[in-house]
Amino acid sequence: MLKKILNGIVRFYLQYSPITDGKAGLLNLTRRMVLPDDSFVTFTTKHKFKLKVCLKNPEHQHYYFYGSHDERYEINNISRLLRPGDVCWDIGGNIGFYTCFFAQSVGPLGKVVSFEPSSFTMKFLRENIELNHFDNVELVQKGLGEKKGIAELYFQNMEIGQGTASLLKIDGYDKVEKIETDKMDNFLEILPPPVFMKIDVEGLQFDVIKGGEALIQKHLPLIMIELKDSSESMVRGVDEFFAAKGYSVYEFKKDSLSPLKGLSFPLRRRNYLFANKNSPLFSRIR
Repeated sequence: MLKKILNGIVRFYLQYSPITDGKAGLLNLTRRMVLPDDSFVTFTTKHKFKLKVCLKNPEHQHYYFYGSHDERYEINNISRLLRPGDVCWDIGGNIGFYTCFFAQSVGPLGKVVSFEPSSFTMKFLRENIELNHFDNVELVQKGLGEKKGIAELYFQNMEIGQGTASLLKIDGYDKVEKIETDKMDNFLEILPPPVFMKIDVEGLQFDVIKGGEALIQKHLPLIMIELKDSSESMVRGVDEFFAAKGYSVYEFKKDSLSPLKGLSFPLRRRNYLFANKNSPLFSRIR
């Protein structure tokens, strides 16, 4: 009982205290005392949707204790960019934090398409969608890239909902799952076009956007791309791709977007937002 009470106090403080200094230290000090005995827990996030996580996964622990993703600047701004009835594509759905966040933000008249290639992670994702009774989400078990085919997905331990599996061979990633791949443009006439798109695909971001060139050029969606740990050549390629399409790049601040002249290497942020000034969606950026 004491552990449960202490758990509630720590989580409440981490989630709702406006004082951010010292929160990480508090969690590190109390983690062993307040961490639930069960590895798998279901809880309600700060955003009012439910999430099932595996507490053996450090990323999932952050969801559980803070009630949200650690990309709080991105979430603050995305919540102001989305409208009821919007269509969002979540490319790299993982266990579904962003998918659920989008589904709740766009409401029953909107739609979310979530792409997740791993069968292990898809189980988490599907369960989190069902937990929240989201009828506006379509799941696609494929990895997006430059072409349609079969590829090998490398990972360490999918049973804990690992979100860093990659189609690139990484040291220590010695387990393999065969997955289907496709390119974004092949869904151009099949799925409703996105207003907002999130791309987080562990090293293949440039391949994804090249495979979606026609869709991007036709519909000019707002696009958030994770570029952390990207190579200089990828950063340059992404920057040149979007510049050629008339897109501008923005950096996420706490409650605003900061325009950049372009991407410069090394990057300062994890995610960047791209918006086209010729798109009707650009009024939302202003």
